[in-house]
Amino acid sequence: MDPRAAALYKTYYQAKLAFVQKKGSKDELTKEKNAFNALKEDLFKKAMDKGAVFANVGPQMWFTGKVQLGEKKPAPEKTSAAKALGKNPEVWEFRLDLNTVTGKMLQVLGFDEPDADKIVEERTKRGFFVGDPLKVMGDLIGQDKLSAVQGKTQLAVYTPKVAEEPAKEAAVLWPEDIEKIDLAGK
Repeated sequence: MDPRAAALYKTYYQAKLAFVQKKGSKDELTKEKNAFNALKEDLFKKAMDKGAVFANVGPQMWFTGKVQLGEKKPAPEKTSAAKALGKNPEVWEFRLDLNTVTGKMLQVLGFDEPDADKIVEERTKRGFFVGDPLKVMGDLIGQDKLSAVQGKTQLAVYTPKVAEEPAKEAAVLWPEDIEKIDLAGK
């Protein structure tokens, strides 16, 4: 509901950790705990009074493309499914949502680490993105950098269809598949 909640919880958690490690004071811990709990209670009241539970849930902003993974490999069962469906296990179609993608997922696609982090950090700051996912990424990292990744991956906007063929979709990399890939290629 509110991006401040994560920041306040992190500050509270760090104060608690510091206190347990005898590096912080009980007063600091109490102050951070009270700040977090006050916001949490305020948000709960707001959600119950106004039905705004999903106020900070962004729209789905799917994009798709193809990526050649090289040494980086998806889970063996994913590779087996692709081979069984006659797909090239070296080139993978993918589907990702810009409002849930991680920096690691973007790096697997070919974004450099600073640009991937910039996209995720900006989303965290805003709460979520709206609009065309490719335009948002281009505005954040620059159209030249996005075009370079697009040239390698054929990035395009993806509109989910209700009745996809399950067998075909089994050979597509989804967020949970990409998250499991080791960036070092091991």
